[in-house]
Amino acid sequence: MELKRAFDIAASAAGLIIGSPVILTAAFAMACVNRSFPFFAQPRVGKGGSHFKIIKIKSMKDAFNEAGELLPDDKRVTNFGIILRKSRLDELPQLLNILKGDMSFVGPRPIRSKWVASQDILRQSVRPGLTGLGQVSGGNNLSEKEMLEKDHIYVANSQQSSDFKNLVSDIKLILKTPYALIKNRHAPHNRCSVQ
Repeated sequence: MELKRAFDIAASAAGLIIGSPVILTAAFAMACVNRSFPFFAQPRVGKGGSHFKIIKIKSMKDAFNEAGELLPDDKRVTNFGIILRKSRLDELPQLLNILKGDMSFVGPRPIRSKWVASQDILRQSVRPGLTGLGQVSGGNNLSEKEMLEKDHIYVANSQQSSDFKNLVSDIKLILKTPYALIKNRHAPHNRCSVQ
């Protein structure tokens, strides 16, 4: 087993054990607010172009218009949901995706198949990550092109380094993530596409 994957398994298992009270509390709160199942899955493109579903805590109500269509996001997001999004606590269930092997702790963020960058072979050569170079370098404050460039830099560096050096670099990025989340907490949460 490669060193990175061994770290992902150990760290995600530990994270689920330690973080389960936070995940369950947030999920329970959203279940009370939304009066529905608090988790949902979104399709994403992973390593080698494989498709999987990331797990998140809902941050929006299931509210519909008269035609039975979901209302726009800004009409459905709750106050507590905004807190979840800005703190990225809604993404903690993705530790399960890491444990399963769909994702890694560090790598390019998983993107939807309709996005142009989903066809990017270089991005697809590694597992997508919960955090990464783009997230600690500005996150959603970066343009789509800048985010893609950060992804390419990360992948290129990982292909040129030893497993041990890559693991050390990944740990450094993980340690930088909390500060980056605080610094970029006012950045918009959603990215439309990467061109």
